[in-house]
Amino acid sequence: MENTAPASPERIQWLDTVRVLACFLVILCHCTDPAVPGEGVNTGDTAGMLIITFVRACVPLFVMISGALLLPMRGTPAEFFKKRFTRILWPFAIWGVLLALLPLPGPAPAWAPGNALKDLVASGGLHPTLYNVVMLPFNFTDTNIHFWFLYIIIGLYLFTPVISPWIRQASDKALAAFLGVWAFTLFLPYISNWPGHAIFPQLHGQCDWNKHDMTHYFGGYLGYFVLGHAMTRMRALRPSLELGAGVALFLAGWALTHIGFISTVVHRGAQKELEFFIEFLSPNVAMMTIGTFMACRAITLPGWLQKPMARLSALSFGIFLVHYWVITWVRDGLLKEQLHQMPVGAGIALTAVSTVVISTLIALALSKLPGKKWLLG
Repeated sequence: MENTAPASPERIQWLDTVRVLACFLVILCHCTDPAVPGEGVNTGDTAGMLIITFVRACVPLFVMISGALLLPMRGTPAEFFKKRFTRILWPFAIWGVLLALLPLPGPAPAWAPGNALKDLVASGGLHPTLYNVVMLPFNFTDTNIHFWFLYIIIGLYLFTPVISPWIRQASDKALAAFLGVWAFTLFLPYISNWPGHAIFPQLHGQCDWNKHDMTHYFGGYLGYFVLGHAMTRMRALRPSLELGAGVALFLAGWALTHIGFISTVVHRGAQKELEFFIEFLSPNVAMMTIGTFMACRAITLPGWLQKPMARLSALSFGIFLVHYWVITWVRDGLLKEQLHQMPVGAGIALTAVSTVVISTLIALALSKLPGKKWLLG
C-alpha cells in the first residue's frame, strides 16, 4: 500500500461519485419502509426484499468519505472544529427546528427511541413540537429519524484530533493491524447472538456491570472512518481489475446479506432480529461497502459529467437533511393512491426517484440564498 493521499484537501473526483451514490442509496433505503415485513412469516415483495439488502452500504460509504477527506486532521484542533462544526451544527440545529415545525400529511413514523420526555408527551404534559426541539441535544425524534447519523459523525469529528497524530505516522502495516482488529469486531455478533439463539451473550469481560468488551475501542464506525483514509491513500489496482474485484466483492456481500435477511424474516423470534444481517456494522455489509468504494475509484467519469456530479456532491448534505420529510410527503401524500396500486418494488423506485428530484430542487433553491451555509453546510 503506497501513500498517495493529497497533502492538502484537493478535490478527489471519484469521491464525488461515491458521495452522490451514497446519498441516493440512503434515500432508497428510507423508501423501503413499506417492504419491511411485519410480525410473523412474511418475505414480502421479492423486489422490495432485494432493494432492502442492496442499499446497506449507504451509511458506511458516507463515513468512509469523511475518513478519506478528513484524516489526518489538517491544521490545529481549534481550526478543525471551527470549520467542521460550523458546517454541520448550524444546519443540524436549524433543520432540527424546521422539521419539528413543517407539516406532514399524517402522523410521523413512531420509530424513535422512548424516554421520559416522550412519556410526558404521551400524557399531554409536553407539546410534541416543543419535545422535538428540546430533544436535539439528546437524540433524534420521530420528525428527524435520519439525524441518528449526524450524532455518529459529530462523535467521529470529536475523535479526529485524537487519532490524527497516529494516522499521520502510522505505517501501512499499523493501519492494516488496526483494521484487522476492527474486522474481528464485526464478527462478534455472530459469536455472541445468532437470531433466536443467545450463544455467548457476554464476551471478553462483558458482564452485568460492564458492557465494554476487550475490543470495544476498536469497534464501531471508527473502523469505516480509518478504512476510508487507508483505501484513499493506497495505490489502486489497474482500473479494470479494480472494477471487477469491487463488483465481485459487492455481489458476494449482497448475497450473504440477502440470504441472511430472508432467513431472519422467516425464522426470527423478535423484531430486532430482523436487522441482524443488515446491520451496517457487519462483515457482509462491510464487503458491500468496500466493493462499492473500489468500483467507484476505478470509474473515470467523462468530462461532461464531472461538473454536474461535483455540483450534486456539494448539494448532498442539503439533500440528506430534507429528504426524509420529502419521502413522507411523496409516500403518504402526493403518490399515496398510485403507490397502493403498484407492486412494492416499483413503488419504492418511484418514491425514491421522486424524492431525489424534489429534494435536489429544494437544496438547489436553498443554495441560491445568501445564508446558504447555515442551511446546507
